[in-house]
Amino acid sequence: MKIYFEDYIYPASKVEPYIDKAYLSYLKNDRVSIPCVGYYFSSKPDDTVFILPKVFINVIKTEDGVKELAFGKFDPQDIIDTSNDDNPLVKSEYFSQVFNLSTWIYRAIAHFNERNPENTIVYQEEMRNVENFKGKDSETYIDIILRLIRFNNEHKALFTYIARINNQGYNKINWHKTIARHLPFLQDGDPVYLSFCNKVKAFNFDEELLLLFYSVLDYLHDTFNFRIRHDLNYKTDPRSVGKLITSGKGTRLLKSIRKKYFKDELVEP
Repeated sequence: MKIYFEDYIYPASKVEPYIDKAYLSYLKNDRVSIPCVGYYFSSKPDDTVFILPKVFINVIKTEDGVKELAFGKFDPQDIIDTSNDDNPLVKSEYFSQVFNLSTWIYRAIAHFNERNPENTIVYQEEMRNVENFKGKDSETYIDIILRLIRFNNEHKALFTYIARINNQGYNKINWHKTIARHLPFLQDGDPVYLSFCNKVKAFNFDEELLLLFYSVLDYLHDTFNFRIRHDLNYKTDPRSVGKLITSGKGTRLLKSIRKKYFKDELVEP
C-alpha cells in the first residue's frame, strides 16, 4: 500500500509513479499536492493507494523550524511505501490503525455516494472496483472485508442448504428407541410416555465455520457500519472477533481447523 496525505506538498517524483496526473495539483519547483481523500487501486504501482485527510498532518515547532509530521511523528515522505522494511510507520504502533482508517474512509465515501448518487466529487469507477488484483497474499484490510461481504451475498443459497441439512429431523422422536428404552403408563387404556428418545444432533464442522463467518460479518457491521444481512438465525459473538484480530489468535484458530472436512465452497473466502 502507498500512503499519502491530502494537500501535503511532495516532490513530483515521489507521487507521479503512483498516482495519475488527473488527481494532482502541480506547484512551482516540480512539486505537487493531492487535493482529495480516498482509497483506490492504481495500475501504475499495481497496488492500492491510500490518501489520508490532512488532519493527520501535525505542524510541529522544532529547533530547526516548523515541520509537518504525519501523526505528529513521521516525515510523510518516509512512510509512502508500506512494503519497505525501513518504513518507520510499519515498525510503529500506528500501523495497525492505518488499516482501520482505510476502512472508515472507504465507508464514509461509500455512504456519501449512496446519499448523494448524483454527486460529481466521487469517481464511480473507483468506488465499484476497489479491489486488489495481485492475489490473496497481497490483500489489504479493505480487500478482505469486501471479499467476505461479496462471498456472503453470492452464497446465501449455500448457507440455507447447509442449515437445512444440518437440522433435518433434529428433535424428532425416535419411536423405536423410545418404546424399547422407556416404560409408559396407561391412561384410559392408552400408553403415555413421559420421556422420549430424540435424534441427537452431531457436531457439524461446516456449521462451526459458518458461525465464525457470521460473527465476523456482525463485527464488521457493528464496527464499521457495513450493511450486511444474513438470513439464518445463528447466535453470533462479534465481540470475540475483535479480540481474535487484535491478539493474533484468529490466525491460529483458522490454522487449527483448516484440516477439518469443510465443503469446498466454504474454504474459498
